[in-house]
Amino acid sequence: MDTNSLKCIKYRLFVPGGNVTALVEGLEKDIHRRREIQDIIMERHVDVEQVGFFGIGADGPELIMTGGEFCGNAARSAAWQYLGGNPGETAIRVSGASRPVRAGVKAALFYLVAWAEMPLGGHEAKRVDVGMTWIAMEGISHLVLTPEASYGYITGLNGAKDAQEFLRRAQDVIQTCAIRVNGAYGVIFTEVFDSSMKIHPCVFIQAVGSAFYETACGSGSAAVAIALGIGRSRGLTVSLLQPSGMHIEASVRIDGGRAVSAIISGAIGELPVTKCRTQNM
Repeated sequence: MDTNSLKCIKYRLFVPGGNVTALVEGLEKDIHRRREIQDIIMERHVDVEQVGFFGIGADGPELIMTGGEFCGNAARSAAWQYLGGNPGETAIRVSGASRPVRAGVKAALFYLVAWAEMPLGGHEAKRVDVGMTWIAMEGISHLVLTPEASYGYITGLNGAKDAQEFLRRAQDVIQTCAIRVNGAYGVIFTEVFDSSMKIHPCVFIQAVGSAFYETACGSGSAAVAIALGIGRSRGLTVSLLQPSGMHIEASVRIDGGRAVSAIISGAIGELPVTKCRTQNM
């Protein structure tokens, strides 16, 4: 594909938790055009793992992911862009969510962080095997494996160097558990690493045929927190080490043993994009 087509695309590159995310200016409604633009951007920027389309819709800020899925890290990036990196809060209509989600920027100990609410809706949390929990949220679902259940699948694998093998084993788990997947889903392997819980997120977006061993995953981090919170009488907050080496904090509020809200937060950065002539897409 001709990368000169990028002359017609205005976009920014964000790094929420290490997960390089491109946000394209404009609410592209056609999925085929979104996929074409995503392919162009990913051809130039090999580290980009997801592309969203951001603009101001009829209800305010709006974000459409290429495959129409929900993405927590992209929502955090959109909040950062909309607020200009300044502390504040907004509501963003995100693809995959039935209502706008709250998102914003706030001060941490030494820096600012971007945060976003997860669209739980009528979510489902179901044990499908020993140490394996299926967390179905709006816009994306995840199979979360405990460190014990993950051990046999991830032993001997070395992060992104073995990305394809992680993805293959993730599909093996889905098939073994006979889970019927639809739309966007992930398999989140976990392990205890230097006294922290580390996640290995494998994410599949069926609408665009993409599969990534992600350097960081916001919705996957929320799913881990929800799985940990099952049966508790109150909420919990957990800081999860991502493959990037950065952390994403996931906070879940529990009521009656069920998650009623979940928020992810963490550091975010931005990468420079070479300036080029822009036209209407």
